Amino acid sequence: MILLLRLIYACAAFLSIAVAVFTVASLFIADRTPRSMEFLGVSLAVGAVFAGIGVLLVGIRRHVVAIAALGVDRDAVG
Repeated sequence: MILLLRLIYACAAFLSIAVAVFTVASLFIADRTPRSMEFLGVSLAVGAVFAGIGVLLVGIRRHVVAIAALGVDRDAVG
């Protein structure tokens, strides 16, 4: 159960960070160069939001797994 929680949070964090990287990398595609600063700003903001979500999920994962481990230990004792 705990391994499954770790896997789910790791996959969610990886996917969020990957979306952030792909969003920023799309700025460097030769045939889709940004034509305005607004497009550049929106792309960087969206990339930053997804990167922040990924980092947040990595931090939350540790605490959720610790709470789940406490619940498993409590079930085993009681």
